Amino acid sequence: MTFKEAVDYIYSLPHGKVVLGLGRIKNLLKYLGDPQDKITTIHIAGTNGKGSTTKMFHAVLKNNYKAGMNTSPHLKSVRERFVIGDSMIEEEVFADYVMRIKKIVETFPEELIPSFFEFVTSLAFLYFYEEEVDFAIMEVGLGGRLDGSNVIKKPLLSVITHIDFDHTKILGNTIEKIAYEKAGIIKDNSVVVLGDEKEQVRNVILNVCQRKNSRAFFYNRDFGYYNENLLFNNNTFDYKSVFGGFKNLILNLNGVHQFKNASTAIFALQTINARGIRITENDIRKGLKNCFWEGRLEGYGNIIIDGAHNIDGAKYLSESLNIYFPNEKFLTLCGILGDKAYDEMLSYFSSFSEKIILTRVPNPRSNDLGPLERSLKSLGMEFEVIDDYKEAYNKFRKELFESGKKGVISGSLYLIGALKAYDSSITRNS
Repeated sequence: MTFKEAVDYIYSLPHGKVVLGLGRIKNLLKYLGDPQDKITTIHIAGTNGKGSTTKMFHAVLKNNYKAGMNTSPHLKSVRERFVIGDSMIEEEVFADYVMRIKKIVETFPEELIPSFFEFVTSLAFLYFYEEEVDFAIMEVGLGGRLDGSNVIKKPLLSVITHIDFDHTKILGNTIEKIAYEKAGIIKDNSVVVLGDEKEQVRNVILNVCQRKNSRAFFYNRDFGYYNENLLFNNNTFDYKSVFGGFKNLILNLNGVHQFKNASTAIFALQTINARGIRITENDIRKGLKNCFWEGRLEGYGNIIIDGAHNIDGAKYLSESLNIYFPNEKFLTLCGILGDKAYDEMLSYFSSFSEKIILTRVPNPRSNDLGPLERSLKSLGMEFEVIDDYKEAYNKFRKELFESGKKGVISGSLYLIGALKAYDSSITRNS
């Protein structure tokens, strides 16, 4: 099996439509020998910030340990989901794993065929086990309680980042309901770190921890940041916690929200350090300074790219751009999936945009652009609709060249991934 054949196969599995539940993945993992039970895992959930927190945690841990990292979605290649140290899984190795697992899946009845996400998550568990990683850092795909990654019985640590409204048709339409789904990753007699300060979220987490005899640590009670200063690609802040603090930390990741994510990652690291896994101050400083997370408020010349794909993400992007580039108005290329809160997102995008070019996200969840057009009209925003994302991008680049202005691409990680595959000038080699 070639790499292309392997990729074609996994995309032939059910995907696009979310079907939560653990029965299919548990069945598959049983046939693989339950590798998830044989590795030491850190499990990270949240509405926003879980990917960045996972990336920072890994950036620190890999300094002294063989650390695996599983994240989603990927931008350019499915290989991004399977990282050990600084390296993605090799194409041939990935194809070999897909072939091995495919042979097992082909024996299953239709009702037990895994989804795309369940297949690749199972592959990650098996890959990390066979590569004998010291730690596997697993990011939740969606929610937590019924997410395919939630087959971990005894995580070393559970981390829940900022919680807000997203996927409300699946997770619930109140903060409490969403928090309950995220809290599903908390296991009996475990430790959880919460990177959210909202009282209603804390109450949900506390109730779950009490039932499961688990201990919770909270942002703005047990840890936090202060003296923050935003300078693009060279942000600084001070950190404090019940385990001790650090002054003048340098954070490569951009955005007002990343200070909280970084603080959550640091405290999670301090928690495992207190349990005998050595993490030094130098490890933390080095990891944060060198951490890069593609598609998250990054710059390429006069183009800024950010994968804000929900209300909070759009809000943080607006706040961050206002600080990094005060009084600047941007040409914005935007694509938003149909199941998102596009009215609120477009309101935030309009706050920093002189004009918006609206395009379709190359994803099965992309709907008719008509409702987004009507939303922009109601905002009184100058905009243009170009259905094909490549044509929209070319028009975006042409207008930037002619005007000399700065541009922003945002609204969907799927759009960003497709554009990075289309134009290598807005991507990093990996």
